[in-house]
Amino acid sequence: MINFKTRRGMRGLALSSFTGAAMAAGMLVAPGIAHADTQASHFIWTATSSNTSGNATLINNLATDGEPGALLFVTPNFDPGGVNGGYDNSPIGVYYDSSAGTSGEWGVFNENSTTMPAGTSFNVFVVPAATSDAFTVTASGSNSGGDGVLVDSTATNNTPDAVLQATQVYNGAYNDNVAGVYYDSPEWGVFNEGNATMVVGTKYNVLVGPADGGKTKTLDGTKTNIAAAGGGAVSLNGTSATAGDSNAFILDTPIWNPKGVCGCVYDTSQTGVSYFPSQWNVFNQSADTMLPKTDFNLMYWNS
Repeated sequence: MINFKTRRGMRGLALSSFTGAAMAAGMLVAPGIAHADTQASHFIWTATSSNTSGNATLINNLATDGEPGALLFVTPNFDPGGVNGGYDNSPIGVYYDSSAGTSGEWGVFNENSTTMPAGTSFNVFVVPAATSDAFTVTASGSNSGGDGVLVDSTATNNTPDAVLQATQVYNGAYNDNVAGVYYDSPEWGVFNEGNATMVVGTKYNVLVGPADGGKTKTLDGTKTNIAAAGGGAVSLNGTSATAGDSNAFILDTPIWNPKGVCGCVYDTSQTGVSYFPSQWNVFNQSADTMLPKTDFNLMYWNS
């Protein structure tokens, strides 16, 4: 029997179909087998008027073009290199468009159907094919309940101090909820921030850090480091490895209970990373105040 925490509710989740030219019917395919790149890579992608349509931006990059089996992990980056960009207060996911470009392209889209703002940037980490530490999890009747889906993996089972990243993958329907992770011994899980019911078929890419030379950290939201970031964010000021490095590359995923210890704060805003002043922060795209004990799993690479 699946043991889901009592916090997990059972309210309904309305789903809608994709709209806009970039998400037209017939353009989306289930991920297949990667066939070219063999090493993980990361880059920054910025939405522009030429690569954006409706609620999505298509990625043109050698690491992802023609690679339907690649696993993408994405975090909004407000100001790459310390240069201000744009906000996108929408839960995000990734999808593969087999008709885009010359051989198919991946894209980032807004799960709530709102227009993708030009100038919005994303940190994109790419694993060319699934491994024991990078894989997909799909909610089914046997592994999901309430607002969560359990991750049954030898890389994470009985490992409360694992540091997971999760990015939603389009699998036939929207899920207008931010993804977070939690530990429910002996397994990890992915859940909908805000307690919305996890719909069967919802799919996530899951990454167990560290990966590809990166480092991991769990960022605990405290009154001190929230105040240091202006209230709507959590400062990484105590992370000397990223201080002063405006070109550091960071992924973030909210975590409900770091190392199994309950912080237990919902944060329904899509989060991103920003560099100000001379420090990295995880911030709420909604500009809502970040509550103490709002915690995040981080994976980062220095420039």
